[in-house]
Amino acid sequence: MTNAVCESQNKSWVTIQRCRLRAISRNVTTLNVELELLHPAHNVDLRLELQRRDSTGYKPWIFNYTIDACVFIRQQRHAVFKMFWQIVRNFSTINHNCPYTLLHLMICCSSLRIRKYAFYAHFDFNGDKLATV
Repeated sequence: MTNAVCESQNKSWVTIQRCRLRAISRNVTTLNVELELLHPAHNVDLRLELQRRDSTGYKPWIFNYTIDACVFIRQQRHAVFKMFWQIVRNFSTINHNCPYTLLHLMICCSSLRIRKYAFYAHFDFNGDKLATV
């Protein structure tokens, strides 16, 4: 990973405390994201996207899935989100059921030709798109 952008679409609901890339070694980078929810979120939808860059820009590539994160925590049945969950579960505060007031994620990425790919995580809290990483 070479760049991380975190933005809050509604600062009265979500503030971004930390959005940082950190190089652990030459081939390993971690992404630390901390979102503070100013109101408890009882319904959390999470959309994950992986896009690949070609000559005309980034295009949807492998996946673009949306799930109800509160249901997923109880019944981990979606394959793509289960892989994502295996990566972040030990380094996040998402390991309990809803409602959420603080989200902390740490994603570790090793040497994949990552410059050709873009990873997006969109968080919708209580039906409103409020944060994008």
